[in-house]
This record gives sequence, C-alpha cells and structure tokens, in this order.
Amino acid sequence: MQFATGYTINGSDIMKEFPIKKLKTTTSQCEEVVHNRHKEKLAEEIWKANVAMVLDDVIENSDTFVLPTRSRSSEIYMKEVKDENFKKARRKRKWKDVDFLASNFTGAQMMFRYQNAGVFKEKPIYVDTPRRKKIVARLNAGKSYYG
Repeated sequence: MQFATGYTINGSDIMKEFPIKKLKTTTSQCEEVVHNRHKEKLAEEIWKANVAMVLDDVIENSDTFVLPTRSRSSEIYMKEVKDENFKKARRKRKWKDVDFLASNFTGAQMMFRYQNAGVFKEKPIYVDTPRRKKIVARLNAGKSYYG
C-alpha cells in the first residue's frame, strides 16, 4: 500500500524555531531524562510524547482534538467509513484486517481537518502499526467511532 506522505514532519522539523535557550534545564538534567545532553533532544522527546498521547486519546476514547490554531479551526478526529464506501476501500485492500461482519461494514481513518479560506479540508493521518492494530481491534469488537 502506498501512502501520501507529502505532509510529513518529524521532531527536529518542529523544534527548528523553538526557543531552546529559554529552557531552564541543565545538560545533566537532560542527560538524566532522555540520555542525551542536548536541550533540543529533550524538547523533541516532550513533543513526541504529547503527540502520542493525543493520538492514543483519539483512538481509544473517540475524542476530537482541537488544535490551538487561533482564528483558523483545525482538529484531529476519527472518521468512520461505512457501507458502500467501506466496500470500495476494502476491494482496494484497505482494512483487510477488519472483520466486516463484526464491524458492520465499517472502517475508520484518523483525519486532520483544517480551515483554509473559509473552506474545511481533510487529510488522512497514517499511524504506526501498533496504533493501527488498536483501531482494528476496536472495530472488530463492534465499537464505533463518532466525530
């Protein structure tokens, strides 16, 4: 399966403009926490842990996370795909691990919704294998996402 990865980022990309000098921590404290003496690495690890908590909360509790983007609205949520749309996607090998009878012909995809010039647009978020397995297990248990 091919993924559209034109919008990928990593921790070092996010931390490029972060004011590291304002962190009131010593290099020995950084070494103690993340086993690296650089403050940039500490900031990256904190950011990664927060993103992981948000993704897990969206998956496990079917929550919608509203991003703090001031005037423009943006959020991360789980979108359900049902009935004919599910069948079409399944024929193309998506949700091959989902038991279609237990899930009632329903799949779920994590999405990023944002506002651009007053119009809402959506982009899929591709998660790692353990999180994808959590989504599949939830669907196979007959639970549904709403959002």
